Amino acid sequence: MGDPSRPALAASGTLSANVVRALVAEAVRRGLDESELRRRFAIPDETLSDVDARVGAELLVRLWSELPRMLGDDDFGLHLGENTAHTSLPLAARMYESYPTVGAGLAKLAEFHRVMNDLHPTIVERGAEVTHIRVRSKGTALVTPRHAMEFVFAWMLFTTRRTTGVEFFPRRMRLEHGRPRDTRELQRVFRCPVEFDSDCAEFTVANAVLDLPQKTADPALVEILESHARLLLGRLPDRSTFATRVKGAIVPLLRDGASIEAVARSMRLSERSVQRYLQQDGTTYADVLNEVRRSLAEAALRDSAASITEVAHSLGFSDQSAFHKAFTRWTTMTPGAFRKGAGAR
Repeated sequence: MGDPSRPALAASGTLSANVVRALVAEAVRRGLDESELRRRFAIPDETLSDVDARVGAELLVRLWSELPRMLGDDDFGLHLGENTAHTSLPLAARMYESYPTVGAGLAKLAEFHRVMNDLHPTIVERGAEVTHIRVRSKGTALVTPRHAMEFVFAWMLFTTRRTTGVEFFPRRMRLEHGRPRDTRELQRVFRCPVEFDSDCAEFTVANAVLDLPQKTADPALVEILESHARLLLGRLPDRSTFATRVKGAIVPLLRDGASIEAVARSMRLSERSVQRYLQQDGTTYADVLNEVRRSLAEAALRDSAASITEVAHSLGFSDQSAFHKAFTRWTTMTPGAFRKGAGAR
């Protein structure tokens, strides 16, 4: 018999139908017949008419796999992200661009990632000099197709250029798929070192990019978009995963550091099993621990009168300085600035 603690891997999840709308619109613009596309891919009518519709991941995998061949474009994802950054993914774009800085917009997209992609979370990790925007699908039930990931990174680049008016390039990119036969378009678009066959997809930029102000910021619209995003999240089914179980095991152990050894012991699993099952959920123990700490930190700073030092110790940080650095990396704000902003809302 198999290990009863091993999570069942879902063969599919759901994503925003806006991606399908963008793909079909681009294919039609390039000369393909919409009726034939609907028939060939069995696209329901509401997918193209309802901006809040959801689609199964299998449909998007087929579209991302077959449309490049049908159009004869081996860089289809790149070109779509470059040419339609202002029209594709309307909810994601409006949410992202409405925050005052690039970092704030990215943090909010990561928080509401399930609205766009119910399968693979987005992790934003700020270091001393650079920030990594990371998505991991290798080892999960559904690996992100090459053209889909290249579209996301191109969309991010050109959308940010539009919202800030600043022409920048990433410092580095990592991609899960193998090296294409021709990488000239990748170099033209991104102009940075690209690593293929990586364990995750990663877009690395200078921290200065996250601090750029967005000309499109709209505080009034932010409240409307967040309310709508929460409504959409509430409609999604619970996707209890092994990572969710690990989060539950971490919480009571946080004050003592919540090491992976201690968490594995509390779950009656080996450390190696925890690492392997988390990889199948598309994440790592470090990422899950950071998610728990960030969520609890934001709640404590927003809703309690505990001092920042007390919050730091309750989350297992050795001192306030370590917590300060971690919180700034997660949110691009200091704990004090976050508490002040939360109190003003």
